[in-house]
Amino acid sequence: MIKPVAKGQNFAEDLRPEIYELLRYKDGITALPVGVHVQNHVVYNRTIFDNLNLALPLSWDEFIQAAEVIKAEGYIPLSISDQRWQLRFLFSSILAERLTAAEFSALIASSSHPKTFKSTLVDALKIVGRLRNYANTDSRNLHWAKAVKKIVDGQAAASFLGDFSSPFFAGDEGKKFVCGFPPGNTYLLWAFDVVALTSTMTGSRRRGQDAFIYVATSQEYLAEYLPRKGGVPPYKFIDPSLLNACSRQSLANWETIDTRIHLGPDTWNTTLNAMASVVQKHWRDPESSPEEKANDIISALISL
Repeated sequence: MIKPVAKGQNFAEDLRPEIYELLRYKDGITALPVGVHVQNHVVYNRTIFDNLNLALPLSWDEFIQAAEVIKAEGYIPLSISDQRWQLRFLFSSILAERLTAAEFSALIASSSHPKTFKSTLVDALKIVGRLRNYANTDSRNLHWAKAVKKIVDGQAAASFLGDFSSPFFAGDEGKKFVCGFPPGNTYLLWAFDVVALTSTMTGSRRRGQDAFIYVATSQEYLAEYLPRKGGVPPYKFIDPSLLNACSRQSLANWETIDTRIHLGPDTWNTTLNAMASVVQKHWRDPESSPEEKANDIISALISL
């Protein structure tokens, strides 16, 4: 258990309530939060959309319509890697348009039978198949930073990764790039990074951990760390002006979106990864059937 060690420090008051409730234990917390990340996140290259007189899409169908024009003009509509964890972000963002928040929660928590969602899974996989035609040709195992850099360099129009990519767009202030929610998304999917400390009562080790906690929860340290990491500050006392434009947009979404769904490590390592594994096979095989892969997702979820 991590106890407050700094004068005036109060995790119950300083942390965002959703995070505190997940970590609270007696008069302390179980791990030290260092950053919150919105998982359903998009970055658009505003310059490309403006130059082609295209409105930012409000649905995935609109995105695909815009992608046809973008591709015809020599740009990459979608910059992405086909690594499983990266396709997880894309597929979750597609599902978040097709499912209500309650339905999405039921799917990832396996509280409803997976067959209930077959038609939605088929539909989402069809969108994945269509998007494949508008993606960068070097998507196989591409490092995430290289995929994002295509947006920065003006080669590509959109990237659908978590908002940890936001430091790439620091200093832009929304002039060239637009950060926000993927098409049709109305609720927020989030996760957070923590530091887990060993349990020790040894004097010198305990004092070392206390010193680390003191520094890692200070506004001075977080003001340096958060702009480099991106995302939403876990502590309420952070001045938003210290964040880059994309992170401020994530914070604005956090504060205005009523429904926020936490994606914990258990969800990542089971439901979402099971779906993403099938999505990866579908992405890599243009001949695969959405209906067949939907059945594979259902079978994978049932077997968890």
